[in-house]
Parts: sequence; structure tokens; C-alpha cells
Amino acid sequence: MSRSNEKGEMYSLWLMPCGQTALRLQRLITRLSKEYSAPAFQPHVTLIGGINMPETAAMDKTSELAAHVSPFKIRLSGVTHLDQYFRCVFIKACKTQALLNAHSAARAAFGKEGDAEYMPHLSLLYGDLNPRTREQISRDLGCSMEVAFMAEELFLYYTEGQTEKWYCVTKKPLTGVP
Repeated sequence: MSRSNEKGEMYSLWLMPCGQTALRLQRLITRLSKEYSAPAFQPHVTLIGGINMPETAAMDKTSELAAHVSPFKIRLSGVTHLDQYFRCVFIKACKTQALLNAHSAARAAFGKEGDAEYMPHLSLLYGDLNPRTREQISRDLGCSMEVAFMAEELFLYYTEGQTEKWYCVTKKPLTGVP
């Protein structure tokens, strides 16, 4: 499903779990999305979002970045919630030096320099739910939920429009030297 290479479109760079961790998180996301009539999506930690450029340029930059970032562990800990659609209920990602370095390298590679605060997380539910519902979901899931996975690939996702239209454009192995 290729898009026009002429105009800028919206993309995001994701780090995604694999194996049993991915299956466990996907089951939870799917269950919550059905229970709360919310969109389902792939489990991921966004490295950077809001990439607005032609697809081929985004793919080239993704390849270059992946060649400079080495695989690293992502630790997720603590279910919480916010009054934000894409952070309705989520697990916070620990701000390790490796994750912060990868984020900084991605911002530089995609020309997104600036003071934007990075809050790494893995969303479990998207939506505009009332505060009591978000709080109850977080409590039911358990504030001490602990998950870890190796970030070994960088995924470029087309993320314009509704979540059901999102798709993976390319994935590249992280091959940088530590």
C-alpha cells in the first residue's frame, strides 16, 4: 500500500515488542478496545511522532537512523492514565539512557529539534473516557505492571487519520555499535 512520494504525510517511529510480550500486550489492548468501544492498535513505544515528509524520505531517514542505534532493552513499569486521547491508559517506559539517546538521535535525524518533553510509554487504550473510568481501568490493571522487551527493530508507521488506516511502511533492524 504505497502512498504518494510527492507530498508530506504523517508518520511515526515505533519500537515494538515481539514474541510472547507482544502477544500478551496485544491481547490486553484488544480486550480493552472491545470493552470500551475504542480502536485497537499494535503495542508500541513511540520514539518520535509527527513526522511530516514524503514516504521515500522518511524511509531513507529510518534506514540511516537504524544503522546508528544499537538494540536496547525497554522497561515498562506502572500503569497510569491521562486526559489525552492517545494516552488514555498506558504503561510508562523507564527513561533509560539508551532510550533517551535513541529519541535524541531520531529527533536530529528527522529535523525535530526542540524542547519537546519526551514521555515514553506504551498505550493500552485510546479514547476520551471520563476520569473515573480511566482511574478504574488503571487500578484494575494494577499500578505495578512490569513489562520489558528488547528494541531490536525500528518501525516506520503511517499514522495519518484513523487508527484502522495506520500501517507499517518499513521496519529496519537496529544495527548500531554500542
